[in-house]
Amino acid sequence: MDIREVILGFLGIQGVKIEDIKLFQRDLRVEIKIRQRRSDCFCRSCGGEYDYVHEWPLKKLKGPPLGIYSDVLIKFYQFRGWCNQCQHTGVACVDWIHTRFESMLCSFAEVAGRLMEEITCEAVRRIIHSNSKAMWDLDQWRMRTMMERLRLPEDIDISYLCADEVHFRTIQVQNRKGLFAKSLLG
Repeated sequence: MDIREVILGFLGIQGVKIEDIKLFQRDLRVEIKIRQRRSDCFCRSCGGEYDYVHEWPLKKLKGPPLGIYSDVLIKFYQFRGWCNQCQHTGVACVDWIHTRFESMLCSFAEVAGRLMEEITCEAVRRIIHSNSKAMWDLDQWRMRTMMERLRLPEDIDISYLCADEVHFRTIQVQNRKGLFAKSLLG
């Protein structure tokens, strides 16, 4: 098996080919340049093949850690083509980019989310070299999504819950002052 296919499998990416890999061992960083395979690109409206390439726009995406490389940048050239059936240009569908957070892979969001269940958003940001605000937004989105699907049992003793369960419990409280609001600090 080709090592490039193994790397794509670790990242959770399909329908692309790796064009270049740059390793920065001093910074524990890697840049992977990938391009969507033309044969895997279909129109979002009709499902037919695109007739010709309109352009290859570049997207920069965060990827999950790969071994010692904790800062993974994916430079993704996404296919944009012309569909004769629909008479418009369109971007080929990609399932592995997060639908809400378009600057990160689904696999990155999953790794970061699992880490944020155990440690703080700021600690996760330092570990995986990301943005604090993006980690906070991702955590809040995950909590809202879980609240829609999960409920805490009624008979649970909430005095022994840890931070993420307490947050789970208080996310919908209206007009709540922040813990570090100026009025509380004096």
